[in-house]
Amino acid sequence: MLSFVSTAAVDLYYIGFFDAAATYNNGTGREPRHTVGTRFLGSRPIGPGMLGWNYEGMLQFGSFDSQRRNGSILALERGSGNWLHDRHFCQTAAFPASQHNQRKQER
Repeated sequence: MLSFVSTAAVDLYYIGFFDAAATYNNGTGREPRHTVGTRFLGSRPIGPGMLGWNYEGMLQFGSFDSQRRNGSILALERGSGNWLHDRHFCQTAAFPASQHNQRKQER
């Protein structure tokens, strides 16, 4: 473990989703989605208190009615408290870098 960190954890995850008849403004179609992500959180003593952080990044890919859909996000949080055990005050920033890809269907 890093010497300046008192507590820390890393999460890796996958979330899968499938809707055989998803409905949006532009129609109805099959929608498989896949999300993979990782999170690093921890805390360390600073003076009389604790500094905590939670950093998370996700990539999402899939399709809707045979049109590719991709997206990503980076979320950063920091604040006071032990993020593994206590309630805390935090500042949050999220940076969506979502992109939407479409392929023309040859019919």
